Amino acid sequence: VEKAWSNFNKFRRLAHNFKIDVYNDILRSLIKLSNRTKIQAFIHSMQVDGVVYDYSTYAILLIDAYNNGLRYENVKEIIDNLTAQGLDYRRIAYECYLSAQEIDIVEEVLEFYDLSDHKKSKSVLEDSPVLGTISDSLYRVNHIEKHSELFEYSDEDIRALVKEQVKREKVGYTEITAVRKAYEPDKWSNEQFDELLRTWKTELTEAIDNEQRLITDGNKMAAKESYRSHYGPFFTILPASQCADVAINTFRNYMISSYGTALNHLCKEIGGNILRLYLIKIKEDYGAIQKILDLYPAYINHILKPKRDSEISSLRYWETLIEESNKGPSMIPKLPIWPQSIKTALGSSIIEIFLKVAKINANFMKEKAEPKLIPAFYHVYVFQKQRQVGFIKPHPTIMKLINRIQETEGKILMDTSMLPTLVPSRPWLCHHDGGYLTTPAPIMRYREDCFDQDVLLAKSSHKLRSVYDSINYLGSCPWKINKRILEKCIECFNKTGSATLDIPSPDPIPMPPYPVDPNIEPDEKRSIIETRRQIAKKQREHHALRMDILYKLSVAKHFENDIFWLPHNMDFRGRVYPIPPHLSHIGSDLARSVMLFAIGRPLGQEGLKWMKIHLANVHGEKSKASLDDRISFTESLKDEIFDSADNPFTGRKWWQTGEYPWQTLATCMELADIWRSDDPEKFVSYFPVHQDGTCNGLQHYAALGRDTFGAEQVEEYRANDAKNDNSVALWLEGKISRKVVKQTVMTIVYGVTRIGGREQIARQLEKLDSSVNEEQIFTASQYLVRVVFDQLSKMFYSARRIQEWLNDSARQIASAGRLVEWVTPLALPVLQPYRVPVYKENIVNRELLNLPMISKDYLKFYFLAMQQRTRLQRINLLSTTDNTSKPHISKQKMAFPPNYIHSLDSTHMMLTSLECQASDITFVAVHDSFWTHAATVNELNKDDEERVCKIGQNARERIVQLKRSSRFEILL
Repeated sequence: VEKAWSNFNKFRRLAHNFKIDVYNDILRSLIKLSNRTKIQAFIHSMQVDGVVYDYSTYAILLIDAYNNGLRYENVKEIIDNLTAQGLDYRRIAYECYLSAQEIDIVEEVLEFYDLSDHKKSKSVLEDSPVLGTISDSLYRVNHIEKHSELFEYSDEDIRALVKEQVKREKVGYTEITAVRKAYEPDKWSNEQFDELLRTWKTELTEAIDNEQRLITDGNKMAAKESYRSHYGPFFTILPASQCADVAINTFRNYMISSYGTALNHLCKEIGGNILRLYLIKIKEDYGAIQKILDLYPAYINHILKPKRDSEISSLRYWETLIEESNKGPSMIPKLPIWPQSIKTALGSSIIEIFLKVAKINANFMKEKAEPKLIPAFYHVYVFQKQRQVGFIKPHPTIMKLINRIQETEGKILMDTSMLPTLVPSRPWLCHHDGGYLTTPAPIMRYREDCFDQDVLLAKSSHKLRSVYDSINYLGSCPWKINKRILEKCIECFNKTGSATLDIPSPDPIPMPPYPVDPNIEPDEKRSIIETRRQIAKKQREHHALRMDILYKLSVAKHFENDIFWLPHNMDFRGRVYPIPPHLSHIGSDLARSVMLFAIGRPLGQEGLKWMKIHLANVHGEKSKASLDDRISFTESLKDEIFDSADNPFTGRKWWQTGEYPWQTLATCMELADIWRSDDPEKFVSYFPVHQDGTCNGLQHYAALGRDTFGAEQVEEYRANDAKNDNSVALWLEGKISRKVVKQTVMTIVYGVTRIGGREQIARQLEKLDSSVNEEQIFTASQYLVRVVFDQLSKMFYSARRIQEWLNDSARQIASAGRLVEWVTPLALPVLQPYRVPVYKENIVNRELLNLPMISKDYLKFYFLAMQQRTRLQRINLLSTTDNTSKPHISKQKMAFPPNYIHSLDSTHMMLTSLECQASDITFVAVHDSFWTHAATVNELNKDDEERVCKIGQNARERIVQLKRSSRFEILL
């Protein structure tokens, strides 16, 4: 505490800004020491610094009042200040991370003081600028019944699922069987490998335990080795056996490649995994995990009811359960955050030990040879782009053993936080607590060095109820696997692959031999070497694609018989994504095709129409035709649909002509089942139907600028040039389609440049005719990108003017030394994190690092370096910016228009999610593509135009207000 007090005063004299968490930590420590002089001096320092108290500050002050003998005047002053600040005393118990004993003290103080004469603060729901207008109409009645095996779960089933999910998260890894061809297992190889892992773990555990004793005993020999002070306090937070498990499991994931793994990646992953397990340990020690096990089954029962009998959101119900429990620790964690440098130093120290103890018998495959122990892994340097990069490579003997096992039965060890959950996602209570049951995850994805964004979220957390409600609803949607489609995907993956279906062939790409003829011409030799280089690149890409699909299919197979959920969070602009990366609806055509809702609804008359429309949409041929034409298109192909559903690989294969073939096949199978049922309108469908936005970026600009111009077709402009004998226009005849210019048209409003647009068009032209030379493709794409930019400037004049104004505003803000930031219509603060990189060597303060618990604010002064020194090598850190460095003017300028439009787009999605929650409609989203049941599409589409106009009006009013003002400190 004395060291922390000293360092705090030193940094404070340097005008260093601290987060409220730092003040709270020091104040709590001083109160525990009962040093009244320093307590009063520190509270005075907080007042001088203009610190705005939060719930934790007031809880600490109430505990201090309790320790000093309860006096009415002291408690009254604290509560009066809390109420005057607009905070709600009822939220103290679960807005702070308190132990069970501290919660009892706070409740006793509040009971001591009579609060009945004091004005209660506003509900946080009233602070939300848009949700308040929606809440009046929340929970409209939806008469379409729901079907699901979830509704048959007993209380014992739910408790068992909660325990299993908590168990998986505490272990940290889940073993998944790969969906490769099944052969007879190699029993001998598996036994050898298991014995090897057991030996490594035993020796690594012993070595880590020795290192921990050197650190904790304060041995004189250890004291001379100053490098230990870099990671010492963090090295001892977990038992040696658990650290060994983390290291071995991490290495197991990277043994499949003889190329090796970059050391910096391994260090950060091992350090990050240790931090994750440590945070779970903190929760377990405080009793928070036991509280989740006690309360969460009741929450699941509430949201899984087939008919809703309560008019409160899932978030409010979860809060009610916590409030009514009145026992145990707080559910809002106050967890330490480690910078990259700490995770890197910690991971490097464990890897160094592992490299020393991990041995393998080089002759273990030779029956009569003498044992010869050699290192199983090596630290080597590889040149990449004229730079030396440190790699950890497995010995070839290890690779032989691994390959023998992989050829027969592949196993994938996957981080549990990268997998779906067996229970609904835990509701977000604040910006850093929600998603998984025990695994910590932030609600917003941003770089670790972007401290400003973390501060903004902390300040605005009580205003983000509508954002939390929206993300919670997305995470409460249950899913299951489409087993028929999964079976066909695995069959194609293992047998032949298909370029049409975006599944690479299982056969490797052959490599031509290296030229060894001494009489070969130099030009011919260079040509062969260049060809080999290009093929080597294609081989790497081919392997990466195969592994990506292998992971997707293997995870889907693992959850084949389960119902699962996808926790969600968002990026810094507010765009929402599922946290699991491999199996989610935000993925490829294949990934989307294997997913079904776990709740079904009868189609009804309208639902059957929307199923037919959906087939036309995913096939692509008639996706822009009228709705009636799309229905007619589907009905005219009834024979093809039945053939595709019954004989996917042996029939006429019409489904493979679609833009999204796997989704086309899944829809064909669903429609075939519907038409063959006794009553199609009563058919219970679990199939998700998509409602895709069309040029949402342009729509938001149009809502801002009220554009009413019509569109001139690019093809008409080309035809006019062709009449004037323009050679490029003549060559492009018959080649211009919607697909060629679609990506460029959609991304112009998101800030794509002419260079980027030309590359997009060039890629599409190459797909049309791969035999055309590069020069012709370059000339044609250059011509088309000019036409597209010119025509769109005429079509959406106001949109371009708004985009230019946003660019200019961002430039002025960044030039004034401020980051561009704004608040969305749902009160979400958005900050662009782009700063000028700072390159300086890492300097470590050993006294500071000797603290067992340390906050981000203490560390950020030291760990803004480009490199981290370790015993193995210097390691580059991703954190290359200082929160005091200047904004990157060009990045701030170019990124603002697309980021701003993305934030409006996400607001539209969140409002739609809230409306669907109100109407009990199943809803998930892929940005501007909304998914629901066919039976509820009409409900989903209601008032959608009004939502977009509301967002546009809100944003337009803020822009007009800003343009009338001379202040450019904070935009919007």
